[in-house]
Amino acid sequence: MIKPIKRFKMNNAAYFDMGAEWGRIQSEFGYSNRQMFDNYNVPFLDDQIARGHSFYFTVDPTTVGNECGTYWEYQYLSTQYNIPTECTYNGQTFWVMTPK
Repeated sequence: MIKPIKRFKMNNAAYFDMGAEWGRIQSEFGYSNRQMFDNYNVPFLDDQIARGHSFYFTVDPTTVGNECGTYWEYQYLSTQYNIPTECTYNGQTFWVMTPK
């Protein structure tokens, strides 16, 4: 399967975005949102961990509910890589998870 992960840079930060490809691939293969996350977001997260990057959330990932990508990213990072489950609010508009 082709995994069209795109990486963009904005203010020296990478983020994941498949654009319209997300919906096309989801429809073509009949994937649920969770399957899409597992097949496409997880490899991106693994790559960013391998590069030693921190993860920034624009909302507190513990309060968004357990059926969305933000929560799944938070859960994956905290369980798969033992990144602390408490994010640090840095006084700006985002929460940070930093690999140890």
